[in-house]
Amino acid sequence: MVHAIDTRGAVDRFGCTECRRDLYNVSVDGLGRELDQFGEPLPDDYYGGLSCCYAHTRCKVKEGFHAPSRMIRLRYSMTWTEWEPSIVPIRVYIFDITDEMKLKVSRDTGAVTAEHDCGLEYMVESCHVNGPKNNIIAAAEDDDDDKRCADFQKTIVPMPNGGDVIFGLTHLHGGAINSTIYGQDGRVLCKTEPIYGEGEEEGYIVGISTCQPDPGSVWINDGEMIVHETVYTAARRRTGVMGLFYLLVADRREDTRTPPATNSFLRLPSLVRT
Repeated sequence: MVHAIDTRGAVDRFGCTECRRDLYNVSVDGLGRELDQFGEPLPDDYYGGLSCCYAHTRCKVKEGFHAPSRMIRLRYSMTWTEWEPSIVPIRVYIFDITDEMKLKVSRDTGAVTAEHDCGLEYMVESCHVNGPKNNIIAAAEDDDDDKRCADFQKTIVPMPNGGDVIFGLTHLHGGAINSTIYGQDGRVLCKTEPIYGEGEEEGYIVGISTCQPDPGSVWINDGEMIVHETVYTAARRRTGVMGLFYLLVADRREDTRTPPATNSFLRLPSLVRT
């Protein structure tokens, strides 16, 4: 899926990319209520996000501005390798920083299952509003206002199947500082950082670093609790931001797994008995 936002002539380019509610011509019903893409009223405290920049909406432009039409195409190449015995299965995991996961324990069998509740997007509140929040750390000694305070989000999820980490990539929005996946003992499994453009692309993310460790050098144990952390600058409010982490894990050819370590680094999600 491609979500393209035209910022040519925009009153607030970055406000457009954050899908700020006050900048978009969202649908309105007969009662004057602003509606989301499904025709449902937007909550009063929803200041922006995907529910404001859906198909056929437009971001506010400067008076008198008219942009010529443009055709945008997506081109990609696919490669493959012929099957041979040394190839092992790979699993693709997608971690969402908004996941409010709960562990449920069956009263009948005692089995523990994870119930995920992902919101996909969230809002970063400015650290200048009523002082720093619980998830915001201020660093007054930093001269860069964008890094003077930062919003830290963290979620913990269990890995049903471990293996060798072979690739990691994140989906981040403007204002992101970094995103990291930690193992249960606090070791860094993968850390990615956005690459910001220069000149006309200043402030826009033009690339994101990836992790491509040598097979066998970074691994996850079966059942290990994984910590996902995403950091954004909180110098101002940011709406509709995301923190998605894509992790590719290959089965290990030899059974060299060790029991997951315990560490005070973790605070496990609550257990709910069903």
